Amino acid sequence: MTDRIAAFIDGPNLYHSVQSLGFDIDLSRLFQFIKQQGTLLRTFYYTEDVPSAQTLLDWLDYRGVVVRTKPDKERDVGEDRRKSKRAWAVI
Repeated sequence: MTDRIAAFIDGPNLYHSVQSLGFDIDLSRLFQFIKQQGTLLRTFYYTEDVPSAQTLLDWLDYRGVVVRTKPDKERDVGEDRRKSKRAWAVI
C-alpha cells in the first residue's frame, strides 16, 4: 500500500517565510520531494488575487496545481490609509 498525499500550500505565508529566512524556494523540487513520499493525489495553492502573482499562478496551473484565489479585502483605517484583510478562515 502506498501513502496518498494531498498538498495544501498557503502561498503568501510560504513567500513571506522564505523571504524572511533569506532564501528562495524551488517549487519544482518541492513537488518532486512530495511525490517521493507517496502518491501525490492533488496539490492546492491558496493565494490572494493580485496581478503581480499571475505569472506564478499560470505556471502552477500548467503543472496541474489547483490554484484557489480570493479577492483581497481592504478596509479604511483612517487618514487616507487602507489595510488588507488576508485570512482564508473567513471564507
